[in-house]
Amino acid sequence: MTIAPLTLEEKIEQLLSSLRQGQREMGEWQGGTLAVSAVPGAGKSYGMAVATAIALARRSLQGKSQNSLLSEQIVLVTFTRSAAINLKRKVRESLAELGLPNQGYTVQTLHSLALAIANEHPRQSGIRLDQVTLISPYRGHQLIQETVDLWIQENRNLYRNLIEAGEFDGEETNRLQRQSVLSSDILPSLATIFIQEAKSSGLTPEDLYHAAQNDSSQVKLFEMGAGLYEHYQSLLISN
Repeated sequence: MTIAPLTLEEKIEQLLSSLRQGQREMGEWQGGTLAVSAVPGAGKSYGMAVATAIALARRSLQGKSQNSLLSEQIVLVTFTRSAAINLKRKVRESLAELGLPNQGYTVQTLHSLALAIANEHPRQSGIRLDQVTLISPYRGHQLIQETVDLWIQENRNLYRNLIEAGEFDGEETNRLQRQSVLSSDILPSLATIFIQEAKSSGLTPEDLYHAAQNDSSQVKLFEMGAGLYEHYQSLLISN
C-alpha cells in the first residue's frame, strides 16, 4: 500500500493544528492588523515562525512567482540579536516542514531595521554608512574593555577594595581569581548596562554623577557607572 504524500494544503493544516489559541490566530492571519497578548514563554517565537511559513505557503498556493515572493518580503522584527537568530531558525524549520525554500522573509532587530531605513534615505536621516563608523556598546566590545581598563587605572583604591570585599582570605590565588572576574566580567557588564540605559534615556555622565549624590549604598554603583560612561564617551569621540 502506497501512501500519497501530503499536499501543501494538508501540510498547512498540520502546522495549524500544532498551534495553541493565540498562536493559531497568528497562523490564520491573512492581512490587516492583529495584536496578540502573550506572557514570556508563551511561544511567541514559534507562533510567529509558523505564521510566517503559512503565509508564504498561501502565497505559493495563490500562484505568485518566486520573484514576487522575493520582492514582497514578510518582515519580522524583534528586540535582540539572539531573539532574531532564534526566530530565523524556527522560520527555516517551519518552511522545511512545508517543503518550501527558505526565502520570502527577513528577520531583523528593531535597531537594524531602523538603521537600514535611515541608510536607504540618507537625505532625510543625515546618515551615510560609507562615511561614518557605527559603534554599538555591548559587553564584549573592545571599546568597553578599554573603558574598564581606564576606569581601573583611575580608581585603583576602589578597585582594590572591590577585589577584597566580602569573605576575602588574602590568598594570592583568590585575589587573582577575583581580579579576573571583576575586570573581564562584572565591570564590563556594569559598564554596558549603565551606558545603554543612559544613552536610551538621553542622560550624560554628569547626570549620573548627580544621581550618585543620592546613592547611600556602600558600593557607589551610580558613581562607578558615571565614571565608566564618562571614559566610554571620551574613547568614542577619539575613535
